[in-house]
Amino acid sequence: MIIPNFFKDLYNKLENKARKNRLIRKTLRSMFPARQAPVFTFSEYAHKYNAKWHKVYERMPNNIPPPIYSGKLTVNFKHVVDQLPEAGVLELDSPFILGNHDIITKEGCTLLNGHFFPDDVLNSRYNPAWLVNQLKVESKPVKGVCLSLGSAGASGHYGHFLTDSMGRLELFHQAGYNFSDVDHIYLPKPFTDLQNIYDQLEIPLEKCIWSNSKQRLNPEVLLAPSFPGTARNYPKWLPLFLQSKLLKSFPTPSRRLYITRAGYKRNVSNSEPVNNILLRHGFEICDPATAPNSPQDFAESAIVVGPHGSGMMDIVFCQPGTKVLELVPTDHPYPYYYTLSHAANLEYRCLVCRSENERSEDARGPSPFNFYVDEGELERTLTLLTQNL
Repeated sequence: MIIPNFFKDLYNKLENKARKNRLIRKTLRSMFPARQAPVFTFSEYAHKYNAKWHKVYERMPNNIPPPIYSGKLTVNFKHVVDQLPEAGVLELDSPFILGNHDIITKEGCTLLNGHFFPDDVLNSRYNPAWLVNQLKVESKPVKGVCLSLGSAGASGHYGHFLTDSMGRLELFHQAGYNFSDVDHIYLPKPFTDLQNIYDQLEIPLEKCIWSNSKQRLNPEVLLAPSFPGTARNYPKWLPLFLQSKLLKSFPTPSRRLYITRAGYKRNVSNSEPVNNILLRHGFEICDPATAPNSPQDFAESAIVVGPHGSGMMDIVFCQPGTKVLELVPTDHPYPYYYTLSHAANLEYRCLVCRSENERSEDARGPSPFNFYVDEGELERTLTLLTQNL
């Protein structure tokens, strides 16, 4: 490929990595418009190409009430939808699995297999790293029947691992399948201390093929459970499934948890006074990554407060009526925990916090910026939430 000199000059002048990536996508899109391929959900593909589709759940409404704001700032949560698609298991003959999650069919279609929307998938096709990693990798044949639990981000992000990947097992079992029906299971390799989750879900590790960003598999038959819900929107059956598999008991909720992001990017810039306010209101400061049994901690909680981040994903184990206060940075207005709270019948509200910097509206991916929590607004909100508890 010959790269024009003007492109090289402009690329070298840009210091911001995100702007460089956007320049790459736009340039390659103009140079190779024919690379765009159809992008479908699993059910859309099954209906269009008459593929084997084992439907488990019909389309269902996603009637989420507007969020309750606890302060002066508000945000426009991105990608909240009013309908969730059909959910089930798609059966495919000889497809390709690219990297950690992409499924490419014989017709050249890309199937939405992660927390993406069609534009996200199309843009990723123009990423030179994707082209290099995938087009130069030989296909590896996989004999027999393979179950795919792969999902975008699930190999390194607890939240996507738990809901997007492990949540697919509910569809697999409800469609009438058992692990004895498959020869292989394609799924994220356990990271940190998550081996116990595979044990509790009774996943036979001897059948596992661990997902890898630099591989391309070609199974004879693929059983692919669809994404649980749609990107950033969760169905009500998901919390019920995960609780039934991963909770030991359902105690009377009484604890007050603050989920810290200490040591990570996109953190609370005034963490010390914020922690002091929470401690005065009887909150425990908790890091789910180091807790011996985080799901049980959340199940025992009457109130959960925390900044947006994967540590908040365990609200999926909270009991109905639990109060959730999410600290939402203005530069990171994603609705994961807003929609998950609705799915789990939790009482959600958010305190929007000013980020130290703001990216452009078309910026993709997580914000790297810390944010400031208004201490007065937090104090008033906690006083309200802890009344009568």
